[in-house]
Amino acid sequence: MKAGARVAVIGAGWAGLSAAVELAAQGALVTVFEAAPDLGGRARSLAWTVNTPDGGPQDVEIDNGQHLLVGAYRETLALVKRLGGDESQFFWRMPFTLSSNRGLNFHASDLSAPWHLVQGLSSAEGLTWADRISIARLGLTLKLRRWKTAPGLTVAQLLSDAQQTSAVQRRIWNPLCLAALNTPPIDACAASFSAVLRDTLGSGDARASDMLTPKVPLGATLPKLAEQFLGRTNGIIRRRHLVRSLQPGPKVDDEPFDGMVVALAVRNARRLLGAAIPELPTESIQTLWLLLAPGVFEPQCLMLLEDGPGEWLFTKAEKNGATLASVVISAAARTADRAGLIKACLSQLEEVLLQQGRPARLTGDRVLGAKLIHESAATFSCRPGLSRPDVDALVGEWPFTTIAGDWTASEYPATLESAVRSGLKAARHLAKALQSR
Repeated sequence: MKAGARVAVIGAGWAGLSAAVELAAQGALVTVFEAAPDLGGRARSLAWTVNTPDGGPQDVEIDNGQHLLVGAYRETLALVKRLGGDESQFFWRMPFTLSSNRGLNFHASDLSAPWHLVQGLSSAEGLTWADRISIARLGLTLKLRRWKTAPGLTVAQLLSDAQQTSAVQRRIWNPLCLAALNTPPIDACAASFSAVLRDTLGSGDARASDMLTPKVPLGATLPKLAEQFLGRTNGIIRRRHLVRSLQPGPKVDDEPFDGMVVALAVRNARRLLGAAIPELPTESIQTLWLLLAPGVFEPQCLMLLEDGPGEWLFTKAEKNGATLASVVISAAARTADRAGLIKACLSQLEEVLLQQGRPARLTGDRVLGAKLIHESAATFSCRPGLSRPDVDALVGEWPFTTIAGDWTASEYPATLESAVRSGLKAARHLAKALQSR
């Protein structure tokens, strides 16, 4: 690519920022257009001012949705490192763990793969031997099939065909399917689920199945590092700029560029690029954020919540000793009874506290604040047979234009890793095309 080529990146989510960094690293002068005031897309950070019961406001930084990374997110972690980030400052890393409020305890050991999981399965609590054999059967079946599944197969059908016990389906595979694909198992794509299992639990590297939870707001990780890098490479970020028109020139709101990456949510990309972008079904995610008084809950907790409505609980300590907790509800429709949903989730946490031998009642002086965030179209619905365009799908009609996003062609579902991969791929395709311009 000719040094100094002017390239526009539409959207400053993790896909757009990854594309912007890659293009800038290859010598392009990058301009990023972002409609929101903050960078990061669906993994951005937000300011939350909590009016505590004693009358004093407390400023907390939260994410618009709680995210869990895994060791298999190699492109994401490599990009963070490439930009100067320190994984140990950003994330807690732990071996694969499933601990629930109903007595399930599965902890991978520190052995090499696959023995880290074999030992974890043999010592797991809350599973019968029939359950353990069931889990091993699915893993062995998928491995023998080279992690390939029949076309059109759903996760529910895959689990049924592999003779998974009802307990294993309900307590392990269904929650993992929702967490990874944000799609109910009855609708979810078995091929994508199998790809996730292959690269995590089925990997020859035990660290690929590690779980990484954020120590800091996600906005302080890749978004901040990318912004700093673009600043050092003469990049421009135009916040609060809602792009209203694109032209194949390419032009952005009538401003000409040498190349362009459109890295938007699928419905916004369709608004600007037309019917060349498919209509994909979407799923929502709800995240309940709670600021709890010091000592109420243990910090750094990751727990599976069985029987709903909350599915996962994350906690971390704030600087003043308070605990910031998040409860995640995947693939859930918006509820009209927000107060009822919050109350039901608090009841789940009270049950956990009771089991831990702690004072259980989450009264007003112990819950300093609560905020429910509903992302109505957080991800595409990862179903079998979806037609997902590749990053260079539009180059015939839109020369020197690529697309990026976790919804583009990939065997992965909508994850931060698939967003980063698509951004890097879109940037490299565009850079190669611009070599001949």
